[in-house]
Amino acid sequence: MDDEELDPGYADTPTTSRSPSSSTSSAGRQLSRKPAAVKMRQRFAKETEEQRLERLRINMERRRRKRAMETEEERRERLQRERQQRLTSETRWMRLQKAREKLREKRANETAEEREERLQHQRERRRQKMEEAGVAENSERLLAERARKRMFRVRETQEQRLRRLEKERAKRRLKRQNETEEERAERMRTERERVRQRRANETPEERSNRLQRERVRERARKFLNQLHMEERTGKSDSGESVDTLKQFEEAEKNFGTLPKTLFGLVAPSKEFIYYGKPPFKDVNINHVYDKWRVTARFTGYEEQKLCRFIHFILPEIVLNPDDAYKITVRVRARYNHLLGMPNDFKAVLKGPLDLIRILGLLGLFVMIFIAAFILHVCGDEDPSSDLSLVLDGILSYTPSGREGHVVHANPLPTPKVEHEENTPKVHVEESSITFVDPIEGTIEEVPASAEIVEEDVKPPAGLSFDDQDLEE
Repeated sequence: MDDEELDPGYADTPTTSRSPSSSTSSAGRQLSRKPAAVKMRQRFAKETEEQRLERLRINMERRRRKRAMETEEERRERLQRERQQRLTSETRWMRLQKAREKLREKRANETAEEREERLQHQRERRRQKMEEAGVAENSERLLAERARKRMFRVRETQEQRLRRLEKERAKRRLKRQNETEEERAERMRTERERVRQRRANETPEERSNRLQRERVRERARKFLNQLHMEERTGKSDSGESVDTLKQFEEAEKNFGTLPKTLFGLVAPSKEFIYYGKPPFKDVNINHVYDKWRVTARFTGYEEQKLCRFIHFILPEIVLNPDDAYKITVRVRARYNHLLGMPNDFKAVLKGPLDLIRILGLLGLFVMIFIAAFILHVCGDEDPSSDLSLVLDGILSYTPSGREGHVVHANPLPTPKVEHEENTPKVHVEESSITFVDPIEGTIEEVPASAEIVEEDVKPPAGLSFDDQDLEE
């Protein structure tokens, strides 16, 4: 019979009946299978940048070989098909653009209750969708959202950009108001790490621009603080009335700086480079000053700022940071743990020429070089000015017995000299002094330091300072 005829290929094949359980399991497997496009998108989301570039290169090479082998008719069909796809895509984009415009008009006319209800519905739907989706789908969604936001920011107008930035600021402000202490600490740590990574990869030009912006921001903050102080007290710190317009014009002329502010003026017009010999090294004081001015966050008297800057720059000049304490002394009473000059430097500044050979010229040149730089930066190079007097007072300051050098455990014995009434007073301390040999460049110790107070009297027997000795 015709109805009972079988295909020759299946004539000898035995017919087996499937059980209901096996049919349901196969149907479940078919339902659980994902479309090929979804699997492909998931695989693309997991691949690295090198894998993506390699895949695109292989596809391009495969497409190039296929196009090289096609005939003229196949080429015309391909171009027609691509043109039709492009027109369809443009039509779809125009349709979506019209729908977005209509939706934007509808949202502009909705009330606050309708907007809140719509946003709540969107949040619930997004949360439910994220719970149902897996890790790959979520990563794919995040990548698509980033790409969509990036394309929108490229085409957005100035008004749209301002509106978007205002919304983002409001969201961040609301989130920071409701965050806990742990969340705040974590956010600050993340921001610091992000800033550190960004600064590690910035170019010298970007770093210079960033430092300039920070300087202008800091000076503006100081300027506003001064204006607020004047509003509260009715007078400025200098005792003069501050004219806001005049002060602002002066700040604009000096790139946003304030006059009469130590270490707050414009960058130095001269470059101070110290070419040192051991134990000192070559250093650009302008760069050190620029770093100190940006990182310094303190208030106080001008003398304190001056001493803090000297304390900041000394470790940058010496090869070994421990040597910075050998040419300076810490003072406890007068300058509140700031730097002062030891007795040997005062003797160099005030004493005869033979003490310069004893104590060394290098440390003296360092301090004089720093002093010249400070006077130049502050725009106060007049020797009779207040700042010059303050600087001279710091350089010539001599600590008292308790604030001076630390007495060594076994100081060398120094004979005491009996002075008559008409002889110059030579004050001898029983402590060793570290000095620098300007010729050999070595650090040595002498048994004692002497501070000489010159008077118009004859020297005692055995202590003569002839002109010939000074010239030698």
